[in-house]
Amino acid sequence: MKNILAFFQVLIGLYFLGDLIRQNPKIDGFLQNTEKKFSNWNHKLKDSNAKSGLFLLKKIHGYLSIIFIIIFLVIQKLWPSQIYLLHLLSAAFVACIFVWLSLTWTIDHKNMILSMAKQVAFLSVTPFIAGIMDYLFSLNFTAIFVQIYNTLAQTLHLEPSGMHHPIIMGLVGSLILTSLFVIYYIIMWVISLPTLLIFLLFMLSAQRIAKLINSIAPKQPLMGLAVILFIILTFVQANI
Repeated sequence: MKNILAFFQVLIGLYFLGDLIRQNPKIDGFLQNTEKKFSNWNHKLKDSNAKSGLFLLKKIHGYLSIIFIIIFLVIQKLWPSQIYLLHLLSAAFVACIFVWLSLTWTIDHKNMILSMAKQVAFLSVTPFIAGIMDYLFSLNFTAIFVQIYNTLAQTLHLEPSGMHHPIIMGLVGSLILTSLFVIYYIIMWVISLPTLLIFLLFMLSAQRIAKLINSIAPKQPLMGLAVILFIILTFVQANI
């Protein structure tokens, strides 16, 4: 552990040398490019709001899920014996999908609900409409609900008679489906809300760090990051 910390301290120390290490044109070009990109990124993060950052994280996890599944399929095709790696990729894919879905559900909730509303409404009223059609045209769409009800009634030792009217059975079916959708809605919030809170805390922490870096070295944010990391590494190394 100490060797790893010392290695990073050496890298940061080399960066602190400034013009001395930049005498090599390749190193100078690399550092200038890195400083420019980090400066742009740090300023965007510092001035961004939490919601835009969460939308960015959602997009990143969506892309990562696609990348992981592509890599998984390639490795499965070319190196199927790499079981451990395939398991890792599967876990990474599931984790990214979970984060993407959780963030979509919470920060883009209105659009997600609107996109599902028609399908949910259609599925919810379908049994009731089927019951009306059974009653008007002597069809048998609600027979499945009658069978389910009879089975439940026998299990609970209830009297099943009087509940075979197709409209009533259709209404019961609609109520059951609606209840399932409500349960699904609640479960999605229970699952998604902790993920949102974790990533929101992450975003707020990242913004705080970006502002701290900017206060230390507003013209050269990468130098500010290097100073913070050097202090942290020194403190950690002194306490292990």
